[in-house]
Amino acid sequence: MDVPYPDIIGEYTDAPTRNEVNGLQYVILYEPKEIIGGEEATVILYLQNLLNVPMKVAINAVVPKVGFLFKKVPFLLIDSEKIELELSPAEVGILNIPAVVSNKGGVSKPNKIEFRFKVKPIGRRSKRVRTPVKTSLIPAYLIDDPVGLNLVGVLGASYKINKKGKKHVLEIPVASNRESDPSDEVETFMYQLLWTMDDYERLIEAHNIINEQRDNIIPVLNLESVFAMMYVEGKNRFDNVGLPLRVGEAIALGKLLAHAATFFLEKPDMQDAVLRPVWNNALRKKIFH
Repeated sequence: MDVPYPDIIGEYTDAPTRNEVNGLQYVILYEPKEIIGGEEATVILYLQNLLNVPMKVAINAVVPKVGFLFKKVPFLLIDSEKIELELSPAEVGILNIPAVVSNKGGVSKPNKIEFRFKVKPIGRRSKRVRTPVKTSLIPAYLIDDPVGLNLVGVLGASYKINKKGKKHVLEIPVASNRESDPSDEVETFMYQLLWTMDDYERLIEAHNIINEQRDNIIPVLNLESVFAMMYVEGKNRFDNVGLPLRVGEAIALGKLLAHAATFFLEKPDMQDAVLRPVWNNALRKKIFH
């Protein structure tokens, strides 16, 4: 059985719509949620290669100008309005574009920034390896926000696909404007790897180990044993950040986590959502070979 390529974007953000163009899937966001004219902001792009070949990605940002007549200035000051990247097969990464927001614009209507994408797969035998899972298997009544829980890679994420992803308009409203002039210096963009084929090879290894040992693993992970582990781990983590839990609080947290974990462990088609991240992390840290 082939191990499906996991969805990585859904582990970092819960975007209801994703854009696709020539084998690239992407989501564009901005931070902070409340934008102040005259202060800094960041445009964030999650990029996910859906193909088994490398690809060249060129991104052009068309930034509107704000202000009056001949004194108009770009709404966002960014280091470069054109960014070129090359993604390896199935690579996933995050592109952070620092910006300084102009304080010359209005606060009534969102400013629209258009991002134009040119994506060129490298290689003649390109094949899609990430099949879109548009409906997650994660029950919403149990977990309404799975971001950061390492569940999406196995159980998928719910989203719609916009296949006309050559262009995307990001609307950024300004809550208020600072009176003092903003800085005219801005940091350059930064691209960070989130997932590569090395991670996939480790995922296959974890998958094989789990399948070989499943009959021995599952009986041991009953509610009582999982609670004991969650109680200790939860207590230690709060202690490590200087927020020690009372005994009752540690017990309540342990019960909550134990019941959530065993919900998945008791269902054969969901067990890997808990097991695979554990083994994958152990292999990454070389806890065992």
